[in-house]
Amino acid sequence: MMSRLAPRWPAWLFWWRAACAQGVSAQQRTWAGASRIPGPGGPWGATGTSPLVRRGSSSASSGAPEVTLTRERYSARRLPFSVVSEDDLAALERIVPGGVITDPEELEAPNVDWLRTVRGE
Repeated sequence: MMSRLAPRWPAWLFWWRAACAQGVSAQQRTWAGASRIPGPGGPWGATGTSPLVRRGSSSASSGAPEVTLTRERYSARRLPFSVVSEDDLAALERIVPGGVITDPEELEAPNVDWLRTVRGE
């Protein structure tokens, strides 16, 4: 006859499940106020924030690194299409007045892929 014992789960697992419940902010998920967790400062061995909370804010404050152009990263043969001229931009402005973005600063963010590995020209 086998005895049915409850599995031995680490205390931090129960804490993390409770912290990830709906309505809990990222500040409340930090390990700083978690003195009830056994061990030296939680499962990662140090006090402060968990890696999941820390990871989200690490690169956002330091400025974005320069993303390489797609044509520099991948060598692809393109067909000889024409280049957009000033006449083309003027015609588009007549069709969609006020909807043409010509400032390169405004186009930089949507011109980079979601992994921030390549960007268009």
